[in-house]
Amino acid sequence: MSGVAETPRALLAALLAGAAAHDAAGALAVAADRARARACVVLTLGLQPAAEARELAALHAAIVQQSLRHGRPMAPTVLLSAGPVFAQGVAAGGAEFLLALGLALDDNRAVYAGACGPAPQGAFLLGPDTVPRAAAAGLAPAAQLHGGRATALFAALGETMAQAPPPAFTLRAVLVTQE
Repeated sequence: MSGVAETPRALLAALLAGAAAHDAAGALAVAADRARARACVVLTLGLQPAAEARELAALHAAIVQQSLRHGRPMAPTVLLSAGPVFAQGVAAGGAEFLLALGLALDDNRAVYAGACGPAPQGAFLLGPDTVPRAAAAGLAPAAQLHGGRATALFAALGETMAQAPPPAFTLRAVLVTQE
């Protein structure tokens, strides 16, 4: 990716960086440009209406699984989307989306994701090891999601990064790497 070895988490951090400096459409455009500069294929799902975290994660997971199943598009690929996220009818940030995505992908080793939004904790990162590490630590990922404690799970695992200031919208980036 762009001739410089970059870890998936570092790439996602670069895509999410500075999201608050733009409106949602601008942040999507900047993230897309950054991904293309790193030789990634970009699929922009655009601005999405308010959605429940689990439903939104299921949609993203289905797109990822379909592309992996049929080998298209070629990895590395970044899916980008933005818009409000809710968990059980309450405004939520990226942590709920990411945890639901991790559970829906069943720990697929080719997928990493990041999200930043209007949460004071900043941005959250999901790797293929996030859900298994949470389970091994006794954090019960599904129970954390259903209990509205996804943010605490990511914090306990050290899968957060500072975003100052946080954007007023949730920006999501899903990276599909080559297995």
